[in-house]
Amino acid sequence: YRFEGYQVFQLKDATVSVADIHDQKLARIVYQCDVKNGVRQLVNHNFDQALNANVPVEEVYGADLGVDHTFRLNEDAFTGQSLVNHKQYYYLAIAYGYNEYMKYSADPGSQEAGIVGLAGQKRVYLAGRKNIKVYPTIPHKPVGMTAAGADFGDGVEITRLQGQGNGGNILELSDATVEEILSKQPIDSLNVFGGANYPIAYNPSYKQGLGPIDVRVIDPLNVKDTEYTLAFDSLVPYYLRIGADSTISYKATWKLTDLNTGIVYKSDTTIAYKNQQLFPELGISVTIGQLLDPGPYKVGINADNDPIYEIISENNGVLNSEYIFADSSKIWVAGVPDIDGVPSLNWIRSGVVTDIANPANNDYNMPSKPFDPASNYEKVIGGTWAPYIMTASSEQDAQFAPAFRNISKVAASFSDVASVDVVMTADKTKWTRCPVIEMCADRTLAEGGAERFNIRIAQSVDKDGNPAPVGSGASTNPDAPNYIAETGMGWFPGYAINLETGERLNIVFGENSWLVGENGRDMIFNPSSNFGTANEITLGGMHYVYIFAHTEGKSIPIANIPAYDAGKKLRNSIPVTLGGGTQRALVYSSAMWVTIPMAVPGQQWLSTDVKASIRIAKPYKRYYSTTHDSAMMANDNQNRNFPMYQFATKTIATTYNNVAKAESELDLIGVVPNPYYAYSSYETNQLDNRVKIINLPRKCTVSIYATNGSLIRQFTKDETGTAIEWDLKNYAGIPIAGGVYLIHVKADGVGEKIVKWFGSLRPIDLNAF
Repeated sequence: YRFEGYQVFQLKDATVSVADIHDQKLARIVYQCDVKNGVRQLVNHNFDQALNANVPVEEVYGADLGVDHTFRLNEDAFTGQSLVNHKQYYYLAIAYGYNEYMKYSADPGSQEAGIVGLAGQKRVYLAGRKNIKVYPTIPHKPVGMTAAGADFGDGVEITRLQGQGNGGNILELSDATVEEILSKQPIDSLNVFGGANYPIAYNPSYKQGLGPIDVRVIDPLNVKDTEYTLAFDSLVPYYLRIGADSTISYKATWKLTDLNTGIVYKSDTTIAYKNQQLFPELGISVTIGQLLDPGPYKVGINADNDPIYEIISENNGVLNSEYIFADSSKIWVAGVPDIDGVPSLNWIRSGVVTDIANPANNDYNMPSKPFDPASNYEKVIGGTWAPYIMTASSEQDAQFAPAFRNISKVAASFSDVASVDVVMTADKTKWTRCPVIEMCADRTLAEGGAERFNIRIAQSVDKDGNPAPVGSGASTNPDAPNYIAETGMGWFPGYAINLETGERLNIVFGENSWLVGENGRDMIFNPSSNFGTANEITLGGMHYVYIFAHTEGKSIPIANIPAYDAGKKLRNSIPVTLGGGTQRALVYSSAMWVTIPMAVPGQQWLSTDVKASIRIAKPYKRYYSTTHDSAMMANDNQNRNFPMYQFATKTIATTYNNVAKAESELDLIGVVPNPYYAYSSYETNQLDNRVKIINLPRKCTVSIYATNGSLIRQFTKDETGTAIEWDLKNYAGIPIAGGVYLIHVKADGVGEKIVKWFGSLRPIDLNAF
């Protein structure tokens, strides 16, 4: 058996043991985690002598999300209510293993030699036998001079020093990093990778809890005030088993270094499997796990010897997506949604549709190799954005398809699809210079006779829509209408950033120059709100938007697209004249995301900033961006370009000797229950009387007085617990009389507190004797 996961049970009381965990009256599971390996339901087939047969018993239904070693419990599993402070609860944890060398089945029709049969594994689940004990715990509020700077589960702000990827974590760049990226200039012959003005944040910072590695607070009262680096030792290729086949993945170990003390903490295992490693002495945990890029992977062959493909990444890599408007009352832009079954609007080809009679209706890449069988990419921002590779090709729909020929998708790769922020704003200093392409399917109707997907044959414009003078040639002045090129260039009102690499990206938008009335012939990004009619679909003038990845390795260099260069290479790579189909296809294979925006009727265009936030799970990789560009920084040997990160805990660190906090918490001191009416839930039998004095400082003296001033009982406390129990007896062990008592708490160096308490005691019950 190999370790598979953990189960945690809440027990009814201290008398319940591991033998009772299947009895819902005595034990209930409150937490479960397991190795992310595709194994979920574990069923043992236990022999029942009464039935003379094997009886299936579900031992666990796993989450299959990776192993976490910390979790939060808020609810009593037996009552369904929140946990009650100062009440004792009981828990039991079990580690379990898994072994299914062959699937067991008693069904005669299911027998398959070596795979399924009576000789299969009957006990796939095996509970651990070590360290099995009951853990009593009492929820309480931490009081005293120690103050937490964070809550359990809070994250930290991460800075990427080297490498890229997110390991399945959702990213959010800090505002300062976004401003840094936007302050840099487009690439040119002098502004190259490694330069200070290159359009990348070499060391992007991410918002708290939204970075490429998952660092969490596990003990808010023990977080050190220091700085750390976390560095991968390498990224070693290995064959990852998937189904009956394998693929290449990359694994590494890592080390965490305290920059103030120089102490180095090493990872317990590699990143091949997601694992949460605890550092109790530091108050934090680190969770890192490697994954695969989205898309299909070969997992075996069928009876006809044809390959079988499956999606390995959860949700095919989609983490989340949304439009975020700075002012939610001004929803001024929307997108054309994908509508299956309507050829002109079925522009996202996710799914498993196969139409033998009309293959143009097929989803990509059906039937042999579906790229998104669960249609995850038809749901990105409500079906209004999609990876270029998942969009309809011009062979499927010559008039409206966003992709130029299927060959451009074959040459594209899911590994180029990244998490992006695409922002539209009225702030012209943040606008993106970009090529404008023709979207009219009939070149005889298009301005200048331009072919669809070629550069628009029209004068370039400046940010105000003023056209370049004919014959003016190209300019290097960003304020000139002929900046980059005299023809075919416009401005996208915003910008796009790759969150994994920190790069600003190039953008292309389209227009249908035949649709003059829909703003399709002005070289300005200004789609109308007119969807069109059944006889003529206009899609707001067809202002398609393409976000291009920074790519390398294409078969022709002209098709490798850089980070933001004001659209210069795209303008020179996408043909203006007829022909060049193969070149065009390779250029478009670098397109990453596509959307078809439209204006919203009654709303002012660009009335508030809006961000299209799309997050994709990406594996950890070497280098800042592409291999080629990062090689230009060969002298940057901080971690040999393998992933490395830095974070500080100053803002979340625990503070000590906080007298003001301790003084204010004196008001929390109390007695429960108060008043006491002959019974409390803390009592264990009919001869027991018991209350708790709660929220006490670590060091204090508790004195209990009668109303006449007589000292009844005194306790001296010097331990971490925040409560003491009083058995309602005096110094001599004699039960007190009912009435009002004064409880005086004195904490040296902090203050004093007096609490009134009333108790009514019950007569002694000797029935059990």
